[in-house]
Amino acid sequence: MLNGCKPYGESNKNDGKKELGRTHMRELRHWLNFAVIYIFMHLLLSQVALAAEPKMTSYADTIHILKISPEEEKAVIKTPDSDMRIIKAGDILQSLESQSTRVELKVVEIAEGRVVLEEKTEKGNDTIIVRVEDGKQRMERISKSAPRTQSLRAPMTMEQGSLMKKNDN
Repeated sequence: MLNGCKPYGESNKNDGKKELGRTHMRELRHWLNFAVIYIFMHLLLSQVALAAEPKMTSYADTIHILKISPEEEKAVIKTPDSDMRIIKAGDILQSLESQSTRVELKVVEIAEGRVVLEEKTEKGNDTIIVRVEDGKQRMERISKSAPRTQSLRAPMTMEQGSLMKKNDN
């Protein structure tokens, strides 16, 4: 025996039990690690799913522009109902009003290769530019609604306050 090591093939009766115990411990650690990672990922993904706002599909996202006539300032669109419709500037494509929301989609401009729409919602107005190039439709949405901010006021000393009152008079 060299330094407590036995030649290959020789072992004590107790070595098998120790090795079997080590194997069980490794498997147990493996499954515990797996369980912890699984629970962590499950909780993380459920929180992400709860935090994500559902994307609302706008009526503008569902129409397809088939043909644009810039000379006449008209366009032919295909609606979600598969109906074809001729539109011109000033036409209202959608007007919905319910107890909690009001949405209006209006044609603003029809020009070479593009149709400009305006979507009015309670959150504000969006300008939607629908470009048609080589038969492919691309949308750009420009939001005109900015979050409201509170005005900030610096604290004043008594002297500054009395000076402001004198200046107001």
